[in-house]
Amino acid sequence: MVLVNKHTILPLQTSVAELTQYIGKPDAVERGTIECCGYFDTPHSDPSDAVMYCYGASDFEVYGQKAVMRTIGFQSGRFKARLDGTLVDSATTLAHIQRLYPQAGQQGGVQKTNTASFWVITLRTGEISDDAWVLKFQRGKLAQLEYYIPS
Repeated sequence: MVLVNKHTILPLQTSVAELTQYIGKPDAVERGTIECCGYFDTPHSDPSDAVMYCYGASDFEVYGQKAVMRTIGFQSGRFKARLDGTLVDSATTLAHIQRLYPQAGQQGGVQKTNTASFWVITLRTGEISDDAWVLKFQRGKLAQLEYYIPS
């Protein structure tokens, strides 16, 4: 769940109408940019139909009238999220998450991109799912949360 403001919580999957009502128009709309497996993929879906609504460092996968959170960037302070009842935001520390999830915390590691380096911890979303929450930390604080779908 994504906490947009003190009173509005969007679920992982929502409608495009709710997304734009509570967050506004996206800063950018990217088409056909999902690299591997999308949330709405089916054997008959065309990856070029997938659209990403981008709000700064946060993005939502959109297919038809449905939207799902893919990445939340916390550094702007605009968003918060709830994981297993725990509220996470830009003030969430690596040490706090390691206390809550000690096994996952011990298995974390470094991930480098072209522009940044993160300490990454992966949490399963549920017992019967291969999906995962990928928490990315910079300088000990939560920078991004990704909803990961394996291909």
